Amino acid sequence: MGTRACSKCGQEVPHADFQHFKGKPSGQCRACKTKAEKARRERVGIAPRKLSRVAEGKKLCTCCGKWVELAGFSPSIRGLAGVSAYCKACTAERARARKGAAAKTTAAYRKRHPERHKANHRVRMFEYRTRKKVTSDGTVTDEVLARLYGQPECHYCGEKTPDALRTVDHKTPLARGGEHTAANLVMACRACNSSKRDMTEEEFFQRIKNADHSHSY
Repeated sequence: MGTRACSKCGQEVPHADFQHFKGKPSGQCRACKTKAEKARRERVGIAPRKLSRVAEGKKLCTCCGKWVELAGFSPSIRGLAGVSAYCKACTAERARARKGAAAKTTAAYRKRHPERHKANHRVRMFEYRTRKKVTSDGTVTDEVLARLYGQPECHYCGEKTPDALRTVDHKTPLARGGEHTAANLVMACRACNSSKRDMTEEEFFQRIKNADHSHSY
């Protein structure tokens, strides 16, 4: 694996015990950085930071406090053992919490500025319809849409989707250069369509893989 000298204590330490910059270990070793961070937190009155550990192919999740197999974490260049500090289940839960908080913030904004929200929405929908019209090749017919809405499983998460929650999504978003064609359309559940936003198909599949994406209808 290789070792290098810590810029603080001068000891030869394995590369895995450093943070990486542009793929290479750099700066102080984790022990020195941890010690300095602990001293800083004590000085300014911040609660001690939870630290993770790795042992026997498992890592301690700093969120739930459970030992989880390394495969249960998302890859991270800066993380201990090359994975993130939170396990995939905790990462997904934290993402749902952030999404819920963002929804409340958006709802509050709409309530405070209803006319501004309506005006912005009209502009966005005009741009969306214009992109659809400009990029359409005529292949998106009523028969194609009926076939898409008739598919029982979401293209992204693979789960069975009730009729009322089925939507049609552009694999490559119109805002990212996609076209309004039959080849670029798939059936997606409402949750996936909302979460995907302006990501491409490949980017969203990678996010699902890393975040243990799942729904319950």
